[in-house]
Amino acid sequence: EALLDKYAENGILDFEKANILEIPPFNSVGKPTKIIKLFGGKVAFEQAIRELEYQIYKSA
Repeated sequence: EALLDKYAENGILDFEKANILEIPPFNSVGKPTKIIKLFGGKVAFEQAIRELEYQIYKSA
């Protein structure tokens, strides 16, 4: 949900920034490594971002 909110505020370019997980609201969850682990690892995190992008553009 926070990823979708961040997209709504700033667009898709923020997702591609390496430090996206170091800024609010994500940094309140924990360090980037912790957040990535919550998704099941880096590959799964990147897949989740791609799926979110796909769903956003599919519904547009």
